[in-house]
Amino acid sequence: MSVGEVEQGSNAMPDAPKEVAIRLDPSPGNDDSSYASMIEALYGTPSAIILGMMIINSIVLGAYFLSGDPIILGMACLLLVINGFRWFSHHLYNRKARGQTDRAVQRQFERMALAGAWSTATMVGLFGAYTVFAHPYQAASILGVAQTMGYLGGLSTRNTSRPYITQIQMALVSIIFIFGLILSGELAYVLIGIAVAFTLLATLSSVRTLHEVYVSRLQTMRKLEMLARRDALTGLANRHALMEQMEKWHAADKPFLLISIDLDNFKHVNDMFGHTMGDDLLREAAQRILRHFTDDDVVARVGGDEFLILTPRRDAVMAMALATDIVNDLTLPFLVRNVPLRTVASIGIAMGESVTPETALKHVDLALYQAKDFGKNQVCVYSAELGTNYDERILLEQDLRRAIENGELSLAYQPIMNPRTRRVTLVEALMRWKHPERGFISPGVFIPIAEASGLIPLMGTWAMQTACHAAASWPADVGVSVNLSAKQFRRDLDLVSITRSCLQSSGIAPHRLTLEITESILIDDSDFVIETLERLRAIGVRTALDDFGTGYSSLSYLEKLPLDKIKIDRSFTTAIDTSRRSASMMRGITGIARDLQLEVIVEGIETEDQLAALGAFQIDGVQGYVFARPMDVLSLLPFLIHTIKTNGMLANINQVRRKKTSIGS
Repeated sequence: MSVGEVEQGSNAMPDAPKEVAIRLDPSPGNDDSSYASMIEALYGTPSAIILGMMIINSIVLGAYFLSGDPIILGMACLLLVINGFRWFSHHLYNRKARGQTDRAVQRQFERMALAGAWSTATMVGLFGAYTVFAHPYQAASILGVAQTMGYLGGLSTRNTSRPYITQIQMALVSIIFIFGLILSGELAYVLIGIAVAFTLLATLSSVRTLHEVYVSRLQTMRKLEMLARRDALTGLANRHALMEQMEKWHAADKPFLLISIDLDNFKHVNDMFGHTMGDDLLREAAQRILRHFTDDDVVARVGGDEFLILTPRRDAVMAMALATDIVNDLTLPFLVRNVPLRTVASIGIAMGESVTPETALKHVDLALYQAKDFGKNQVCVYSAELGTNYDERILLEQDLRRAIENGELSLAYQPIMNPRTRRVTLVEALMRWKHPERGFISPGVFIPIAEASGLIPLMGTWAMQTACHAAASWPADVGVSVNLSAKQFRRDLDLVSITRSCLQSSGIAPHRLTLEITESILIDDSDFVIETLERLRAIGVRTALDDFGTGYSSLSYLEKLPLDKIKIDRSFTTAIDTSRRSASMMRGITGIARDLQLEVIVEGIETEDQLAALGAFQIDGVQGYVFARPMDVLSLLPFLIHTIKTNGMLANINQVRRKKTSIGS
């Protein structure tokens, strides 16, 4: 079993993945990072150490000037050398070792810190011992005692990260100092020596206590750091940890690529089985993904059902092969709490060379979106063309927002005629956008942008309201049809209230309004969609399934959806006048529709031959260039009036013919 793999169907929480960039063991000293933190504490207050050494030097020099003793002068010179060594050590550490975790480098600087600290302690102890022995009760000995006692007091709270350093420092100072005090033979000095000995014993135990407090604090900080870099559900890295590693690789000019994995339709698992099952599925999916990577890679969960992998691999072809293996692996069924579950994945891949981490993330997101647009369960590698299309899409979105504000959107109207009576029964409202610089933008371009950007509810409401008000001026037997987007079927948007408001403000009867939908409305929340359609029909509004026959399950939707009409897509009618197969399919569809009491409208009829071929079927409406192209609202009303007059004349002629026929007989 490979690293990170668990038996399929296990419900246990997976162990935290062992990744190079993320060490999850918070125990100080067990890893290079903790060791480096302790060494950094030794060099944490360089200014205080150097200033303290200068003060010690000043006091020793003062004792020399007061006593004239050349030995004390020698001690001052040695302390000056030690002070220079310690300053150099701090300077070198800041340049070469601060922030590094290499244990060998850190150990070298630990030895330098020890040498500086212990040599200073030795010299301070010698200074105190020598002054009380050679110059008892004189000014030099007063400075020696004061300096030594002050140094001992300052040591008690230093180096809590490495207590043995402080303990040895205190032992060096105290033992040498006590030895000098006893050798002086003076009672006062002997008493001071006894006091120093007791102070040493008490301080050594307090140093240990302070160290334990430090270790506890360090452990807490390490645990918090661990939680900040780890996904609590799957045990993988999180976005913060991955971004941190990517920034390091980018700063070091290390090539990398990103692989973004999104579980398609994962929301259905949560909706159907609950979030607990969904969480278990995510853990299982994380383990399957993890087993395709090594410790050199950073595998992170960055969203609800989205995973992101940072890898030092450079070959996009190999990455494609790897991503395909992952897709195939995730397609296999999961057994979660003894329930078989299935999911599929879309994967985007982007190279990280010669771009910033932020740009690399943008590229991999674009590749993932493209994979989803391909139909999900696909793999896509970022290309410059994707970036260009994205930039174009952003510009169009900005222009579309301005178009809404500036009133650049309009509706075109295409009549739908009854092929037997040649009367207009319905008019479809089609949204149009005339860009001030680019001219007319295809709805196939700007409608998806409106849906993705959240503009479609506003645009859809405007279209319905405008179409209803236009229909108020038409003949009462002519209805209006408006297309709905799946994005308008949201629980936070009351589509029924919006529709009712449009009907009331325009004054048209509810049965004159037909709302056209496509199969895509059932992707997210089918129960809510069906409930909404039923409420719309309850107030008298008609519903129609547009583009019938182009999806995967149109026949099943005829049973699920509360419908009044179906609109057969033009793909069925292109060869209706020349193909037996097309005619047979049309006969079957219209037969099913009649059995379900649904009206049938055929789209895309462009020639008289196609229109004549439809005469063999029970068709309620025909839409296409054979009758009329889409037109603006000003042109529509004359067209409707002309159609009514023409139909009236034809009706009179037919009536006269029937009368002549009856008289002749």
